[in-house]
Amino acid sequence: MRAARKIRRLVQAASFRASPEADKALWTEVLKEHGRRRTADQTPHRRSWGRLGMPLWTTRMSATALLAVGVAIGVVIGATIPGPQEDSNPRAGSPGETRTSDVQPDLFALRQMAAAQDVKGLAAILAGGPFEGRLVAANFLAKMAPLPALETVSVQAAGELRADRQGGNPRLYSTGHADWLELADGTITVHGAATPQRTTLVRLTRAREEDAQPGKDQGDLDRLRKERGDLEKEMAGARDIPADVNQLRSRIDVWNHILDASEGAVYISAAGGGLHLQDRVRRREAHLFPSDSGVRAEWHGVTVDANSITLLNGLAPVRTDGPLVPPADWRSRFDRRYSLADGEILRWVRPPFIPERQYHLQGLRQDSRVNPGPRPPFLFLSFRWDGTLHSSGVAAHEGTLGFLLGDLGREFGLKQYEIGGPTELLQLPLGGDWIVRADTSLEQRFGALERILERQWERRIRIARRRGEREVIVVRGRYERQPLEGHRDTDPIYLFAETAPDKARPLGGSGQTTVAGLLHQVGARFHRPVILEAQGLDEIPIRFQPCVSYTVPTGRRSERQGPFTTFGDGNLDPVLANLTRQISVEFSCETRPFDTWLVTEIEEPRKGQEQR
Repeated sequence: MRAARKIRRLVQAASFRASPEADKALWTEVLKEHGRRRTADQTPHRRSWGRLGMPLWTTRMSATALLAVGVAIGVVIGATIPGPQEDSNPRAGSPGETRTSDVQPDLFALRQMAAAQDVKGLAAILAGGPFEGRLVAANFLAKMAPLPALETVSVQAAGELRADRQGGNPRLYSTGHADWLELADGTITVHGAATPQRTTLVRLTRAREEDAQPGKDQGDLDRLRKERGDLEKEMAGARDIPADVNQLRSRIDVWNHILDASEGAVYISAAGGGLHLQDRVRRREAHLFPSDSGVRAEWHGVTVDANSITLLNGLAPVRTDGPLVPPADWRSRFDRRYSLADGEILRWVRPPFIPERQYHLQGLRQDSRVNPGPRPPFLFLSFRWDGTLHSSGVAAHEGTLGFLLGDLGREFGLKQYEIGGPTELLQLPLGGDWIVRADTSLEQRFGALERILERQWERRIRIARRRGEREVIVVRGRYERQPLEGHRDTDPIYLFAETAPDKARPLGGSGQTTVAGLLHQVGARFHRPVILEAQGLDEIPIRFQPCVSYTVPTGRRSERQGPFTTFGDGNLDPVLANLTRQISVEFSCETRPFDTWLVTEIEEPRKGQEQR
């Protein structure tokens, strides 16, 4: 135990972010202990972790990176509900009486030791446990002060998730579950069936239907919890050990994402005098603060202040009691912010948004109450200005550069497959609202956008029309309608990927267009231009019916072809083959010259390099 005490002193003295030498000393001791026992660790489980540990150090991988693995494992495990084999109460015995012979506890047991300030038990694992246990134990010893992974409390929700104030404190609860939490004095208190728990981090999940059904067989519930526990162990399992720590961290992140997605997880912490909510899967965050009205929610530039707020998917806030009655003069203030000045071609209204924006949204047809239930706020609005403001588009997501280019070119028939460039440029987030002058050319609009990005972001992004080779879909032959068997309604043209027509399941309603219009839609679906060498297709009206395998392709994937991205390649050939069965024309994928709008960036030379 002398070595363990020495390591503990090193851990306590180390500043892991500011003192690399202390890091090195600590991990030298950890790996030295690990190396002394390698000959005794004869099981495949231990040998595999030993092979991971030593190469990481000998290749001079940062000690901080190693520590990050422990942090990642600790946080993931701490943020997940324990399985049936995990007792929610600390193990028998006082912290000073942990059995040192138990050198292979599960990671939850390590959590319990740290939560109980069991320095002796963690030191024993550090001196004689498996290598993954040593990583976690060293991390816990280093972070014996309040550690989020140790303070995580799991809460379940069902029905609507709501926020209000009770006794002056912000409260979060769901309409279909008894658990609720409140914020007081910077600490979260969780109320449920058990004794209230004080914590700094909560993992809220949607209650499983199986758990909610009374009389459900206990064996099924145990099986569900065991599967969840197996996922936890897989995150830190010893099979298929990656060659370096970055791959291991990436693998842990993937499992964590799967767990969060399957359970609808939301992480809640105390921050800035309120509650911070994070949906990591949807990449959405919300902040809740007490206000004179009750509670105020801030969500990606949208602010909602009400007595009670309902949080929809992605934590989008809406007033529980419905929309506000707008004041009489709201429109004049809205128009002043969204109207273009003389000579102005394009304006970007960035979040946070003015309050009058919500009154404009309430009046839009797309945000009406024709469909029951609240709708989330839109994060992207587009307008056309001709002396009067006209709404032209909305989106529930923040816009990206590629999305915005398509919106600006809509009147000119610009398709997304006519826009190319590096993914990191096309995916630049440009959330907010955009107003463009109606009587301007596409070149004028893109030029104005370049100037805005350079002025506000100091990035010299250029959007230019270029001609280059790319893959296109060529259509040849003569149209001849062949109704598809296997469906009661043989009038529409079905879009599907299955071999057997009777296996195709329609999705949504049918649409109407021309044959040429339909083929261009198919090209857009797979992000490829369509070249029509068959005659008269733009004069033939048809009905069409999308199916599940076309709209949501199984195993859909994207690939880069030069500056362009193509989608769902695995389903393209069967979809085109099924179209040939119904309209007789032939398809072929060929490389042709094609005009596209190419997005590039002029890199500025770094300081000190100008004279080289």
